[in-house]
Amino acid sequence: MPRWSIGGSIVLLWMCHMAVHSDLQKVDLSDQNLDRENFLMKLQHEMNIREIKELILRGNCFDVFLDCSYHLENLQILDLSHNRLRKFFFLCQSELNLEILNVSHNQIEYINDEALSAKVVKLKTLDVSYNDLYIVNDTMLRYMENLEFLSLASNPIQEELDDWVFGNLSKLRYLDLRNVSLGRFTEQLFSPLTSLEHLDLSDNPLESLPTKLSSSLRVLIACGTNLKRIDSRLLQSMPQLKVLSLERSHQLDSLVISELTGLEQLEIFSLNNSPKFRQIELQSVESQNDVLPKLKHVSLSNCSLESITPTFEKMINKDTRVDLDGNPWRCDCNLGWMIGHGPNETRELATAIRCQSPEESRGKLLSDLRVGELECKDDRRHRLEKSNLIADMGHDMQTLLPILISVLGLLGLLTACLALAYLSRNRLWDWVGSIRRRRDGESVSYTSYVESENDLACILSAAAGHRHTHTQSTDHQRLRP
Repeated sequence: MPRWSIGGSIVLLWMCHMAVHSDLQKVDLSDQNLDRENFLMKLQHEMNIREIKELILRGNCFDVFLDCSYHLENLQILDLSHNRLRKFFFLCQSELNLEILNVSHNQIEYINDEALSAKVVKLKTLDVSYNDLYIVNDTMLRYMENLEFLSLASNPIQEELDDWVFGNLSKLRYLDLRNVSLGRFTEQLFSPLTSLEHLDLSDNPLESLPTKLSSSLRVLIACGTNLKRIDSRLLQSMPQLKVLSLERSHQLDSLVISELTGLEQLEIFSLNNSPKFRQIELQSVESQNDVLPKLKHVSLSNCSLESITPTFEKMINKDTRVDLDGNPWRCDCNLGWMIGHGPNETRELATAIRCQSPEESRGKLLSDLRVGELECKDDRRHRLEKSNLIADMGHDMQTLLPILISVLGLLGLLTACLALAYLSRNRLWDWVGSIRRRRDGESVSYTSYVESENDLACILSAAAGHRHTHTQSTDHQRLRP
């Protein structure tokens, strides 16, 4: 422990003298490298410590603090933060008027029943953050029935947080449980906190929020968690909620706007620096009015948003400030609604969007583009393919034109031949019949022929005589032995 020189003690005494005389109710001895022996044996006898209501010993070398050594009957505020405390006790005074105790940034591992005893039952603010607490049991805060502010942030509590540790804290309004290495919080843990207004659960490996919180809650902060979705049932159980901060959500990738229905008092909503957040969608909203009628500030900066649908209008109104910078925006036809003929507050969103793609729009503000310039990828591909098709067709026509002319010529010649054959079909059939008759030996040849009325009769008579002679010859051959 460092020891004080005479000169150092004189300077410190002079500072105490000035502090006491400038304000009889407050003494500030911050950052004086002061240990408990110096204060106990020397300084408290040089000033009327009984009259002090606020004692600031921040940034010194106290390792233990025991009220038996001091006259603190009227003390209301005690700041022992940034020391080397391992223990503190309030045992000897009959009852202290202490209302604010700050023992943050020390080396406290455990707080027993003799530390926060019934002697300090009037305590309203307790800050035990940034210590080495590894367990918080159900008796640690049993006398703190008037407590309104409690911070246990940044302690390695892990799973050693008793479910009933807050059992007597019905007046608690502010609770800070940041970075206590808890993956889940039970429902019964928060059930006694009927007056809770501010809850901070940030920097814990949470995959879901507690299933039941106080209906009086106005501020819910859960930054740096592993939340994958927002439970609409939980949000609807907090009708007084004004601030919802889910910044640095490592796993959250989308938000369904209808899940926020019922948060009619919400004023601030933030999802900044959520690397996987890329989509805002709307399922079903019965009301045609704004989902969040009192929203004043929504912040979606530094996420992975490439586009945003017109349903986003359900979240905002004319008084809403919107932060959308730092996203990889794709300025295509899906963002045309922002610079079209919508309301002014919608068109103003375009001034906060700086395009990252397509290449021709990179670095430009959406508000500087025209609706006709916002083409979707499919539209551009279709237009390019059509242009390439026309060019290819022109090139192919030059190659195929001679072949096409030849083919058409052949088709024309074939058509002419078929037409000629069709017109000469009667003569063709006569010629074919003549050939068949010659082959069968039944043809009759006429060298000269003069048509008369008896020609047919003569021909028939001659034919009949020929058949009769042929029949007789045949019968005679059959009767020959």
